[in-house]
Formats: sequence, structure tokens, C-alpha cells
Amino acid sequence: MNKFHSTWISGFVLVEWMMALAIISILCTIVITGVAESSQNRKELDTTTEQLVAEIKQVQMMNMLGYRSEGLNRPFMMIHKDHSFWLERASTVPGSEYIFPPYIENSDLATEVTFHSSGLPASESHIKLRDTRIKKVNHIWISKTTGRIRWEHGTDAEH
Repeated sequence: MNKFHSTWISGFVLVEWMMALAIISILCTIVITGVAESSQNRKELDTTTEQLVAEIKQVQMMNMLGYRSEGLNRPFMMIHKDHSFWLERASTVPGSEYIFPPYIENSDLATEVTFHSSGLPASESHIKLRDTRIKKVNHIWISKTTGRIRWEHGTDAEH
């Protein structure tokens, strides 16, 4: 009788260990998937920010080189809250609209980016791009004294 009871207890412990491993495996899978998805979302926000900074630098360079556009007599950029920005380059090149991914937006209603011929900003110098899915914000700064354009990862989005 003891032999049967001992085997039954050993089998029960084995089943408990298998259940525990299955639960741990499922939890690990959920965590790893969440981390990977969050990392991918962060990468998309960073890529969009890098593209926007490149376009801002192009507008700055065009102003420094003396290009002229129809509206403000100099190239400019308007970044809208609704996941897009308008870029007016020069009178010979028609303006164009660029669309952000639908979950990335400018935190302000509209931000105009213009530069003087010296390369210094003529308007707003802080832009915040927000990812509404992961609630993160990347900041873009344009120095009013040097014209340097830089961006960095932000923190959680303000509510």
C-alpha cells in the first residue's frame, strides 16, 4: 500500500511542476511580447522624429542659402496636430504635405518653423512629438542663439 501511495504522490508532484512551468512559460511569453511591441513602437516614434529633424534642417539650410518661397519670402514648415506637416520649400518647388503615422501627433495645435538667413529660428523653438499608443513624447529643440537642432527621448506624455 505504501508503494502505491508513494507513486501517486510522486506523480502528483510532477503534474504540479508541469503546471507551474506552463504558467511561467505563458507569463514569460506575454512579457516578452509586450516588451518587443513597446520597443517597436518606440522605434517608430524615433524614426518619425529623425525624419522631421532632417526636414527642419533642410528648411534651415535653404534659408541660409537664400531660397525664397511665395508666401513668406523664405522656406518654412508648419507642423499640425493632426499627424501631418506642410513644407513650403521655394517658389520653384510646390509645397508638399507629409503624413505621420496615425498615432503620432504634434502636442501643440500647430507649430510654425521658420529661420532667418543666419540660420537662427524666427519662431517656436520647441516641438513635442507624442505617440498616443505608448504615451511617450520626443522633444525637438532649436537653439535661439546658435540655431543648433537637436532631439532627445522624452518621458511619459503629459495628460
